[in-house]
Amino acid sequence: RHAAGAALDGKLDTWWEAAPGRTGGTLTLALRQPARFDVVSLQEAVDRRGQRIESFAIETWDGAAWVAARPIASDELTTVGHRRLVRLQSPVSTDRVRVRITGARLAPNLAEVGLYLQSTELLPPAIADRDADGRVAISHPDGGTIVYTTDGSAPAAGSPVYIAPLALAASGAMYTGE
Repeated sequence: RHAAGAALDGKLDTWWEAAPGRTGGTLTLALRQPARFDVVSLQEAVDRRGQRIESFAIETWDGAAWVAARPIASDELTTVGHRRLVRLQSPVSTDRVRVRITGARLAPNLAEVGLYLQSTELLPPAIADRDADGRVAISHPDGGTIVYTTDGSAPAAGSPVYIAPLALAASGAMYTGE
């Protein structure tokens, strides 16, 4: 009644659910072709079944074995609830993804699972430590245009365009737009 396919049907009123009495379970996605992604979206059927998942793991198939997906440092894989977005440290390409529920209050459920590739345009710039000459370098994974200010105000379209390391005063704060 709550088969695995329900987690991929785009409806929050259907869901996969582990067998009654189980507090763990595994949902494996076998994709038609390899997908590249760095965000995994999980949603429980909270309005129908409540929040149950307390801990989980995400694994990808590397062609020979299951490998634990590496979320960014601040992402502990604990509760899911209405929606949980797990950002990975770097994009992964695979044709199989496994969500392993390792702890739940009651039989765990997943209403929806999604895989997304985050736009690198939206990532914040990386600001390097000051070098020996007091210059600071800025880079962006997308390689796009970076604008900046040195007076503490938020950058705007008319702000200077970054083209080379900046010489900054001995003290100050950096605004990264976060």
